[in-house]
Amino acid sequence: MITARPGSLASLVLLAACGGTTPAPSAPPPATESPPASTPQIPDWSALESGKACAKAQSRCGGGVCDVRVKNDCDAPVHCDLAISATCQGGEGGGSVASGGDRGTIGAHESGEIDAQASCTSGPIVHTEVQQLLCR
Repeated sequence: MITARPGSLASLVLLAACGGTTPAPSAPPPATESPPASTPQIPDWSALESGKACAKAQSRCGGGVCDVRVKNDCDAPVHCDLAISATCQGGEGGGSVASGGDRGTIGAHESGEIDAQASCTSGPIVHTEVQQLLCR
């Protein structure tokens, strides 16, 4: 048995070990939310040649999809053909390329969108781009 004299270090240790007040429970650390690693970045719009001086175009591609905005400042409607490609990560045989496309008509002095999709069957998509936009 340990005996302690009042005021000694041993009595302080015994008091601390044998009771005293219970510390207040601490609050759990705040949860930090981080986006999932697989969340794709949304690309910026970039200028795109339309093939017609009075029709201005912009594109945004990613994940096998390309969105194209066309602002038609022409005095007549324009008919646009969009061709895209997606590079696919391959398995044993290496990578492959998938293609897609769409077409649309934009009225005179109007704006519109043309969207196209390319799907990979050999693996995940690693890059998507516009091959050609041709407005007539």
